[in-house]
Amino acid sequence: MKKYWPIGAYGLIIMIAGAFLAFSPPYKFMFTRYFLGVLLSLGAVLSFMASRLRSHQNVPKAYHQLHAGAMLFGAVYLIFFCQTREALISALSFLLFFYSVSELIFCSWLFNLNQRMVFRTMATRAILAFIVGLGTVVALGSKEFVFEIFGGLFISVGILVIMYNPTLKSDRMDQSLRYERM
Repeated sequence: MKKYWPIGAYGLIIMIAGAFLAFSPPYKFMFTRYFLGVLLSLGAVLSFMASRLRSHQNVPKAYHQLHAGAMLFGAVYLIFFCQTREALISALSFLLFFYSVSELIFCSWLFNLNQRMVFRTMATRAILAFIVGLGTVVALGSKEFVFEIFGGLFISVGILVIMYNPTLKSDRMDQSLRYERM
């Protein structure tokens, strides 16, 4: 499981960002934007590292590269261009919608592979993708609790990333075969 540490760390970074959003005072806009920008930058690096560790699996590699790119884009936007509360809400909405859509695309890619997958994991990921998308819409309609809802969605995404990082059964089979060969 040591090879999955960047994925676990990436999930933890997302959870920290979510907790910060849910519990930070709204009047600290500048600190919020910079702190989230730094967290997203760190998450992007970890996601890219995870993609490098998955170089033998094209779909998980592409998934982590997409997430690294989106998080890096979000971090740059937050740090250099985000000047208002509304811009921050738009940036966070983009990241959550991106996650929702990318998770559904990832599930469809995996269904098209000839490898066996953990169906329960895929169903959970698809359901969470719909919840994150719908939750983002609900948050945008809520003027008072938008950051708290976004925080809860980020925490949910982080938990999912940590819990379900090996998605394909071949991940587990590769590990067991490696131990049998030693």
